Amino acid sequence: MYKNILVPVDVFEIGLADKALSHAQFLAQSASGKIHLVHVNPLFSPALTRGFISDARKMEDYLVKNSEEKTG
Repeated sequence: MYKNILVPVDVFEIGLADKALSHAQFLAQSASGKIHLVHVNPLFSPALTRGFISDARKMEDYLVKNSEEKTG
């Protein structure tokens, strides 16, 4: 069915990312597909995005751990 699934995530809305990831995992498992995560950061000045990188890394760690727990 789906070999590559692109999942948009918002690093500031973990609850929404969980829902999207759960659905993507269901689709990927049915066809041995791969999940790719993407977050688009709107254009802001560097002063406003100072904490973004650390938030994105936290989100990545969270999603990887959550995915591993769900898929075994």
